[in-house]
Amino acid sequence: MFKKIKKFIRAKRFNSQSYWEDRYVSGRDSGDGSYGRLAEFKASIINQFVSHNNINTVIEYGCGDGNQLKLSNYKSYMGFDVSQTVILLC
Repeated sequence: MFKKIKKFIRAKRFNSQSYWEDRYVSGRDSGDGSYGRLAEFKASIINQFVSHNNINTVIEYGCGDGNQLKLSNYKSYMGFDVSQTVILLC
């Protein structure tokens, strides 16, 4: 019984890189956190933090399609992502 459960769990492991690559290849975007009111909320918090702490450079791991950057206020920025498709898009 436990062998079957372990096999099921291994088969269902989530792969973040595959998920995001498949999402962007299919023409989808970075999702709710990068658009609309959630993006505005996230940007206001991050922009406030960057300003308050006199941060000059922001490095983002998981930049996605870059839409969130429209709302950012950074002096210098570098973004990385696991999806080759979205990096080429940006």
